[in-house]
Amino acid sequence: MPAFETLNFVQSLPFGRTLRFEVEGNRDVHMHYKSLFKTQSQSFPLDLISSRPGVNKSINLGAGIAALILLLIIGFCLIGYGQNPERFGQPLMVLTLLFLPPALIALWFFNASFTPALVFFRADDGDELFKIPQYPKDKAPLEQFAKALSDRIESIRYPGTLSHAEQVELYQKHLDFLLNESVLTQPEYDAAMARLEKRSSSGNVFKLI
Repeated sequence: MPAFETLNFVQSLPFGRTLRFEVEGNRDVHMHYKSLFKTQSQSFPLDLISSRPGVNKSINLGAGIAALILLLIIGFCLIGYGQNPERFGQPLMVLTLLFLPPALIALWFFNASFTPALVFFRADDGDELFKIPQYPKDKAPLEQFAKALSDRIESIRYPGTLSHAEQVELYQKHLDFLLNESVLTQPEYDAAMARLEKRSSSGNVFKLI
């Protein structure tokens, strides 16, 4: 098989979070997410991904409403403090300090939701697989990575470039992925594996899909 250059894209997110994508060869996209409290990794077979990503912007109305309500409460507290600081000063200041952090967090999430995201979809049904925020600071490297990833997906020619053993391995990996994503039920997975075993000695494995 031809050698493929490894593709990498690393994005620094707010609150010390990191999103990293890596593509080795022409098999899988590996996505790694890391924060102060959580580390998560997931892989997506390349031939399950559409080579035509889209741009999506989903406004977080829940965060916006929460921020508005909390800021209104803080505003009423400040008004009450201004009218009678001697009587209400201490409890109102306590309430203000109590509601201010969640108000700022909700406001941040609402503002962050206006950032568009580059979305990669499943090739067969168009469902979303993963997305990458399009921050201005990452525009050039993200465009370069997305173009390289699309070209890598387009370069895949199955089954011509794969041996029969590689077809079997890749097909089983696809089944595992679909089972983990709850696209296939366990009985459907078992039935597909049974068909794979019957065709394991000869024939085009990809006709089973």
